[in-house]
Amino acid sequence: MDWIVWIITAIIALLCIVVIAVFYNLTKLQEDAREKYLKLESYRIERWEMTKKLAECIEKFPDVDKKYEETKYLFGRDYLILSKEEKSIYFQEMEGFLAKLLMEVKNHSSLQCEEKIRNICKRLNEETVMYHNAEMYYEHSVHCLNDKIDKVPERYVARIFGIQKEPGLK
Repeated sequence: MDWIVWIITAIIALLCIVVIAVFYNLTKLQEDAREKYLKLESYRIERWEMTKKLAECIEKFPDVDKKYEETKYLFGRDYLILSKEEKSIYFQEMEGFLAKLLMEVKNHSSLQCEEKIRNICKRLNEETVMYHNAEMYYEHSVHCLNDKIDKVPERYVARIFGIQKEPGLK
């Protein structure tokens, strides 16, 4: 009878170790996805601010007599207080507006000569590469977490501890 107690105790201990290991692995993946999202969000904020500065510089430029309605609409709200879904929508709209601004710069040689505008465009170009890399790393992290949660032992541990799948960008 003594050996049955030892076997049951060993099975329970082994089961606890497995649950703890799976939980640790899932939380590590979840934190990695959150960290990658925060990095992505920092690049979004940087692009947001640079686009805002570019729009202001172009609107104030004496040779260009244009006012953009999008400026008030997009930049009239504080990006930081928007929800995750609203940020995504506004960011896509901002990217379209940025393309419009860059075409304006490309079409006016006087804008290209302005050092402040040139520096903003250069920084935006550098940020684009870093942003797309951060976007790719976030999507990969989310994919790894969600795939792990779909597997059998992890699925049950995730349900027990309330770990949920992360939504991707698209």
